[in-house]
Amino acid sequence: MKELKKMKIMTSIVGVLMIVVGILFCIYPITSSYAAVKAIAALFVVSGIINIVGHFQYKNLEMLLNRNGFLIGILDIIMGIVMFKEETISILALSIMFSMYVFFAAIEMCEYSVAMKRAGVDGWLLTMIFSILLIIDAVVMIAFPGLAFGTMTFWVAFTMMFTGISILVGVYKVSNAVTVHKANMQKVVNDVNNTLND
Repeated sequence: MKELKKMKIMTSIVGVLMIVVGILFCIYPITSSYAAVKAIAALFVVSGIINIVGHFQYKNLEMLLNRNGFLIGILDIIMGIVMFKEETISILALSIMFSMYVFFAAIEMCEYSVAMKRAGVDGWLLTMIFSILLIIDAVVMIAFPGLAFGTMTFWVAFTMMFTGISILVGVYKVSNAVTVHKANMQKVVNDVNNTLND
């Protein structure tokens, strides 16, 4: 149960952070877009450096893990530099990749809501509605990648807020279902103990 409580707390934190980041993206759309691209570009450069250093430092393990670490490292660094230089194109490319991610995550969320319904968990309909909204959101982002990146940032912001709300609703509903299940199990144990004592 401690692990379930930790997972509930961590998942709730992720949901709240997604909502907060979504709100910040709405308040500062252009700054947020450029900051996101620069952060991802920096991650590519750091990842490239780590791959190159790892290629030379762990030569024996490199054959087992990844024979192309040096090449991947060079490509990561080039990708990071291109993203630093071509921010606007990078924002549009990231918007398309993000919308594909949202699309597939929303489909998975639909499956999750169906599983919630089969398990008798309340709130499955709200999760289904949020997942359908996310699918529509993703389709619009995929269909119109040429929109100004400020507009795309708003789409990303709303997606993050919808996802964060959906995560919090899911955590709340699953938590309630676990509590009800524990109470039912305790009742069964008490009934069995009473029957054995009689």
